[in-house]
Amino acid sequence: MAVVLFAFAFQGSRGLWDPDEGRYTHVALNMLQRGDWLVPYLDDAPHFTKPPLTYWAIAASVGTFGRSEWAVRLPNALAFLLTVWSLFAISRWLLPERPWLPPLVYATAPFVYGTATIATTDTMLAAFETLAVLGFVRALHAPATTRARTANVLLMWLGFALAFLTKGPTGLLPLGAIVAFVATCAPGLGLRRLFHPAGLAVFAGAGLSWYLVVVIRTPGLLEYFLVHEVWGRVATSEHHRNSEWFGLVEVYLPVLVLGAMPWMWPALRATWHWLRHRSTPIWRVSVWRTNPAAAFAGLWFGLPLLVFCLARSRLPLYVLPSFAPLSVLLARCIDPASFLLTRRRSALAALIVLLVVGRFVAALLPSELDASAMAAFIRDLPATPQKLMFVDEDPRYGLTFYIDVRLQCVVTEPDDADHVTLDEALGAEGPHTLFVVRRRHQVRFLQRVEQRGATTSQLGQWGDRGFFVLGNGGVPRRRD
Repeated sequence: MAVVLFAFAFQGSRGLWDPDEGRYTHVALNMLQRGDWLVPYLDDAPHFTKPPLTYWAIAASVGTFGRSEWAVRLPNALAFLLTVWSLFAISRWLLPERPWLPPLVYATAPFVYGTATIATTDTMLAAFETLAVLGFVRALHAPATTRARTANVLLMWLGFALAFLTKGPTGLLPLGAIVAFVATCAPGLGLRRLFHPAGLAVFAGAGLSWYLVVVIRTPGLLEYFLVHEVWGRVATSEHHRNSEWFGLVEVYLPVLVLGAMPWMWPALRATWHWLRHRSTPIWRVSVWRTNPAAAFAGLWFGLPLLVFCLARSRLPLYVLPSFAPLSVLLARCIDPASFLLTRRRSALAALIVLLVVGRFVAALLPSELDASAMAAFIRDLPATPQKLMFVDEDPRYGLTFYIDVRLQCVVTEPDDADHVTLDEALGAEGPHTLFVVRRRHQVRFLQRVEQRGATTSQLGQWGDRGFFVLGNGGVPRRRD
């Protein structure tokens, strides 16, 4: 019960944060409104950037419990709990003398607990990957002649199927660690049993069926998946997400070290001691076989992280699933006897309180990411817009959760993307449209409006963004 309260504390206390929460929620609401659960829509266009499982979860939660931030984040809270439970079950083998410690480390890692309140794919991805690893661990220790091994292999493939339906090929990264471990440290299980036909059928049915249907129905979609979403993220800088060689140090190192504090300190000391005194290379298979649990934890953490480091698209949330094996490795470096000390238990209690209070404080602090705050500002404007045109930036999709308004992006200069130019928008939009312009773009916006022979009136300024209407404020006034 304490873990449940910890997971749900202040889960719905703040508004949706753009861009991620707003976009995922907007697509989920479109599913409810359209009644189309097959094709995700962003505005009126199909949106295949991510598979649909996260959208389905948010839409089902909002449809069941009503339109609230709590309902939007409910799937994340449940995924957080599933990861903690799965990690406890896994740790009965990886760390049998103290299986409670890795889930404790995971749950109280600041990065993990903080991201559990953000409605994105990553917390759910971590849950399903950990569930898949749990199936493998149970299959590894089940008697070879029983149905238990097959059942757990099926559980493994179900976890990978759900992970694949959450974020595509990324969800299969722990499978590489599993294959490497079986090939080097657990030949008794065998790759043939690991790739059981029934397990592959479960993966195909649960993880691939949606892809197959939408690819058949949408010409060119397979090329988009493979070239843009896979190859573009792995091998090119197409997505402009820290693609430089030093991006992995700038993005991942602070997240892994600071995001796991204070649990990282014992590991840093243990690593320094190992570097000074270890004589046998860690990559020797003979060393791995003397401690297979530690070897698997290292593979589970190291191989996916290596892929993320080599890929050209890097964001902090990408390594969230790596915190599950990292928690096991960190727990191995912690002396369990230290928890008998009053000061250590007091420090742990203080950490838990700080994490919960941090969620509450995040809801109180003003932020330009908060779509509910911007929506409240728009409702107080002297005009009621039907459409918001965001100039030279992506729309704030979280607004549609709070107010009935259409959103569109316009660009001041023509580009290669499928965007409406500002000149086109000025010639076509009526008086029910507000233009949202960041401060650094406002001079260029006003110059372009003047060149078109039009005039604008500014209705207000919210943070870094100004709200403009064409003409002299001709939008119909709000009725009291």
